[in-house]
Amino acid sequence: MKADKYLLFRIGDIALATASSGVMSIHETVSVGPVPNTAHWFCGLAVIKGKLLPITDMGKFLVGKEACGHVLEVHPSLGIAGLRVDQVDGFTETIAEIHDVDLAFKALPEAIGLSRFAVSYSSVWYQVLELPVLLNCGRFVDIAAETT
Repeated sequence: MKADKYLLFRIGDIALATASSGVMSIHETVSVGPVPNTAHWFCGLAVIKGKLLPITDMGKFLVGKEACGHVLEVHPSLGIAGLRVDQVDGFTETIAEIHDVDLAFKALPEAIGLSRFAVSYSSVWYQVLELPVLLNCGRFVDIAAETT
């Protein structure tokens, strides 16, 4: 659970952290081509360094509101995914303090990767998002549009 450094970011007013080793790069702007018949939170595909990268809007996925900022490119050892977030606050400079606390996403299941743990950095609590769990959860993987 404990990583040496964390990437700190926000989705709306929600502060999140993930192990920095799980993020290969951060893109400020990404041109995304939509893919028909996919979930409302799936933005589409982007071409990054000649390769296709599926982009998920984490705002829509987690809280139902569009994220409009950076794209976090997941390290290929975890999978092929880009996560659109609203804001990147930076990286922790030292090993962060981790606490078992009850934070913003208490109503959402841990199955999507939101843990009970949080990183305290610069007087802000960032709830830990475990990328391996997120990338393997059924809800994240199933990008097909819901049919009525």
